[in-house]
Parts: sequence; structure tokens; C-alpha cells
Amino acid sequence: MIREVDQYYEDQEEPNKSCLLALRSYMLFVEGKYLDHPALETGKRTRMKIFRINPNKDLPIQTIEWLLRNALDLYRKGKIKTK
Repeated sequence: MIREVDQYYEDQEEPNKSCLLALRSYMLFVEGKYLDHPALETGKRTRMKIFRINPNKDLPIQTIEWLLRNALDLYRKGKIKTK
């Protein structure tokens, strides 16, 4: 039996499906307020920032890697405390 969340991705049309599947294993920026990058949008959120992906273009791998590296550094360097 396929999980509901997996079915959601399978039901999407291309190119959105491929883009979503690629990003699914990459990102979640809850503490985006600590990340400073021009590609991030704050919107009405106070903690999270949005990184929009155009499904009709190649994934911006360098930007994604930068965001991930800097997000992880927030925890590694203690700016965001874990338990």
C-alpha cells in the first residue's frame, strides 16, 4: 500500500513531479530567519523563509548546497540550540 504523501508526488504532472521528487530529499528551512540569501523570501512568516524553484529550469544546485551548508552550520556552530 502506497503512503498518502508518496501518492501526492506520484499524482503531480511533469515537470512539477520531477522537481518535487528531487527536492523532497533536500530541504526544510524552519529557522530561515537566520539565513541571509537573496533567493529566500520571508513573506508573512517570522521563522521560515521560502526558496522558490522553477520546475521548468534546472535545479540551482549551487544555491541549494549553499543554503543547506549554511543551515547546518547554524546548528553546528550553536547559533540554534538543540536539546
